[in-house]
Amino acid sequence: MIKVSAAIIVNNNKILIAKRKNDQYFKDKWEFPGGKIEKGETPEECLEREVKEELDIVIKVGPFFMENIYQYPDKKVHLLTYFASLESGTLKANEYEGFRWVSFSELDTFDFLEADKPIISRLKCGLENYFEEKK
Repeated sequence: MIKVSAAIIVNNNKILIAKRKNDQYFKDKWEFPGGKIEKGETPEECLEREVKEELDIVIKVGPFFMENIYQYPDKKVHLLTYFASLESGTLKANEYEGFRWVSFSELDTFDFLEADKPIISRLKCGLENYFEEKK
């Protein structure tokens, strides 16, 4: 099983999503930024490192949101998700095809990785009113 962490980065009522490169596993799929947790690393440390490497920004990792275990055809992923906020830097798609800031209601219009879909479902169930109130 591969342990990964992902960040739900919220800024100005928008959520940052990233599109995987064409040469990556699951090309053209969208995901919440993050990556594999290295030995001796906490999920929060992983997020800070991965987001800096992949997008050239510094984030502040906030509260834990949820976890999901998903069995892909060739691997099982244990995904830990956290809320985060943008602290500094200018976004660059170093490791991605691209990225977008999207509204809460737009999340359903993107082709996300299967392991990320339960995150979107839970966001819709628990946070719809939060995002609507912030408009």
